[in-house]
This record gives sequence, C-alpha cells and structure tokens, in this order.
Amino acid sequence: MRVKPKNLIPVLINYDRLSDPSENLKATLIGDGIFMLSPNPLPAVVRAQIGREHRLLFDLPEDKKRAHICALKSGRRGYIPFAVEQGQAHMAPDPKEGWHISREPRDSTENRRFYIENFWPKELQTFAPVFQSLYRDCDRISTELIRAIARSFGFAAYGESLAFEANGVLRLLRYRRRSQTALAAPHTDIGLFTLHLHRTGQPCEVFIDGKWRALEAPEDALVVLTGEMLMRVTSGLVRAPLHRVPEATEESYREFAGFFAHPNPQAILRSQCPDGPVQFRD
Repeated sequence: MRVKPKNLIPVLINYDRLSDPSENLKATLIGDGIFMLSPNPLPAVVRAQIGREHRLLFDLPEDKKRAHICALKSGRRGYIPFAVEQGQAHMAPDPKEGWHISREPRDSTENRRFYIENFWPKELQTFAPVFQSLYRDCDRISTELIRAIARSFGFAAYGESLAFEANGVLRLLRYRRRSQTALAAPHTDIGLFTLHLHRTGQPCEVFIDGKWRALEAPEDALVVLTGEMLMRVTSGLVRAPLHRVPEATEESYREFAGFFAHPNPQAILRSQCPDGPVQFRD
C-alpha cells in the first residue's frame, strides 16, 4: 500500500506587492523554488471557467480532437494525443493527452516568425475566448513575476529582455488512471517557472530533503514551481524542484492546466548571479 506523503505548504509571496521596488524576493526564493502568490491573481470565476472548458475539450470525440494536431511539429499547438509525450530519460510515455496554446503571431512585433496560429475547436463556442483571455492574464502575471525576480536578484535590465514577448505555453492536460504507476514520472520543468492554474484529483508531489511531499495550497493562492531556465540565470541560487504526479486513486482521470513561462525566443540564457553556486555556460 502506498504511504501518503506529508503535505508541503509553499512559502507565500504577496502578489499585491510584486511590483513594489522595496519588495525583495531573493531571500524567499533561494533554495527549492516552490512558492505561491496570494491573493490569487486569477478571480474565482476565471478558475471555474478553466475547469468547465477543460472538461468539454477532452470529452470531445477522438476524431474531433485529432483534427487539431499541429502538422508542423506535434505539440507546438493544438492537440497532443494520448501517450505521446514522455519525460527526458524515461522509457514510457505519460498516460495523458494535452492541448497547447501560445502567443499569437499578431500579438508579437519582433518575434512573429517564431509563432504560429493557435488551434480552436469549432465545436466549443466559448473555448477560444476563455483561453485567449486566460493566456493574456497569465502572460501579464508571468511578466510581473519575471521583473520582480530579476529586480530582486540584481539583473533588472536582463529580466526585461527575457520578459519581452515571452514564449509562454498554456498547457491543458488530462491524465488517465493506470494502476500503481505514477501519472507523470519524476521530472523538473524546463522553463523559467510554471503557474499551476487548475487541477482535479491528487496534488503533485515534490522531492524535498530526501522525501516526497504532497504540494498543497489554499484555494485563494496560485502555486508556482521554478524551472531549469531560472536556475540557470540565477546561477543555481533558485533550484528547479523535482516533482511527479502520483497514481490516481478514486478518480478515473486527473485534470491539470498550467502556464509554462519561457523567455523571449531570441533571449540567450546567461548566469547573472556571481554569488551563485553554479556558473552555467551560455
């Protein structure tokens, strides 16, 4: 029988003070790279819309979803079929299907060649407006967070270059239950950080101090996990936490929506903190 891990409550950052120049996040963020923004910058009505549209999307017939697979490169936009994606260094794919949304070419002035049009299922009339609005909200929150982190760690100008027309990806995922197997194998996120917008079922687990801990947060808070790119630019001062999605219990599937913050596609990732333990090469 699987032993339920103790819960981990992330450190709190006051979202309302994020743009305050006197707010220094460095001491808060150094270490495991797990925190939450409170109050939640996404209103409750928006969070409810995410869950409703998420379920309607993945309940569509398989042929309707597969009509939106990106021909240029699977996973860049639109539908990702079940059991296609797998983590690095893992032999088996995760038991999930997904949908990716990113910046529209028309919303970019200098990076249009890096972006392609998103896919919107015509069967769902409210899907596009809900997630277009959500993408803009997440892009704004991400930009504010990049600026606050960069200011706190002493590389404000470089932070602006990362945040400008950044290549964030809104990922909608549905995991299907499979017995005694993790729904997502242990991994770190590759980007700057990930905003955890919506989930059903069990929380993900984070490996801290040699133990797996269930990641929990109050309803009115937005969980954030830092990624490998932020670890690189902070010279290892902020770590990318190893995490996993445990096997499902009562639920037949698990929903997740996250905004994976990536920098401007033309940005060069450079270590910015001489006091960091690791000075990465460009």
